[in-house]
Amino acid sequence: MNLSNNFECFKRGMMNRCPRCGVGPITKTLFVRHESCPHCKMDFTREDGFYSGAMAINYAMVCGFYLFPMLLIWWAGWLPGWPTIILCFLGSAIMPILTYRYSQCLWLGFYCWVTAEELDEDSRSEK
Repeated sequence: MNLSNNFECFKRGMMNRCPRCGVGPITKTLFVRHESCPHCKMDFTREDGFYSGAMAINYAMVCGFYLFPMLLIWWAGWLPGWPTIILCFLGSAIMPILTYRYSQCLWLGFYCWVTAEELDEDSRSEK
């Protein structure tokens, strides 16, 4: 399958599946990632700092899906100021932990979507 013509590898990453084969999981638990795909042996470990992009995705998810809606709720007058501030601080501490795994899967899927030609070359060289 030619992954460079579509974003199939990104969709696989969104589902915590190997971007190359779509079978093996990317992560074992909430905080532990597989070194490679158990099925096709694609290496998930990249250079140091590779998953720093996942931090940007994590930050965007926390701001976009939690903090911004909380501020809209406060602005609409549905929740007073202090409870909103407390909920924002609590959410800012808890949400990154809960979205850590998913942000890494998204980042790996996005990387493989953008560099799909490299992914195709890797799969040809392993045969």
